[in-house]
Amino acid sequence: MAKHNINKILTITLTIISLTTIGLLMILPLFKINTLRLTNINTENKKKVLAELEQYKHTNIFKAYLKLKPKNHLKNLPEIESLKIKIKLPNTLVIHVIEKKPWLALWSKGKNVSIAKDGFILNTEQNSTSPENLMIIKNLPENVFEEKYLSKKTTQTLQTITHQIKTIFPTQQMQLEPYKWQQWILWFNDKTPIYLSEDINNIAAQLNQLNYLLKQKKIKKKIIYIDLRIPKKVIIKYEKQKRNNY
Repeated sequence: MAKHNINKILTITLTIISLTTIGLLMILPLFKINTLRLTNINTENKKKVLAELEQYKHTNIFKAYLKLKPKNHLKNLPEIESLKIKIKLPNTLVIHVIEKKPWLALWSKGKNVSIAKDGFILNTEQNSTSPENLMIIKNLPENVFEEKYLSKKTTQTLQTITHQIKTIFPTQQMQLEPYKWQQWILWFNDKTPIYLSEDINNIAAQLNQLNYLLKQKKIKKKIIYIDLRIPKKVIIKYEKQKRNNY
């Protein structure tokens, strides 16, 4: 019983000491932030992030850490994916910035931009030259754009479709284009149109069927189009050969 009481007293004492220490750390002028050091960030976004974090300068470093750490992002800067915060005593806050990366390239009305996976439209000039491995989305209608984002529904649709396409053709350069309400054309090297199934959750199965067919069949004729809109069927339209009259 006496041992239990001693342990309880020790626990309470240590808790009080810990809270007192934390309280002192948060009021001592020694630990005011003088330097905000950013890493892993481009020049343009660096200015924006520093402007956003300026409010924390000359405040207590531990208070700033506790405010920033749970958020892990900056609400007013959607181009930033997340932040990793570290304290370098006595007065430097080191912020490792993770920026959103291009996921798809959008070509529409002469404008080339990239979007992140959450639908955020990345800076036009910064991403005017898209990486070669990005899938290209052409001619999206204007009504799917909502300020700095694609609409949530369009983003979710593209996530579903592109994931399935990349599963079957991980390295193939492709372009995707809407042509009717909720219907899409997939272009191989900008030459052969493939009309995709309206059931976007079934695209991978049909593309897999097409891929198997193309590997098994030695096709010498020029393909005009491929139609996958009928479930469990692959329709290939070939160019008609001209007859020579003698």
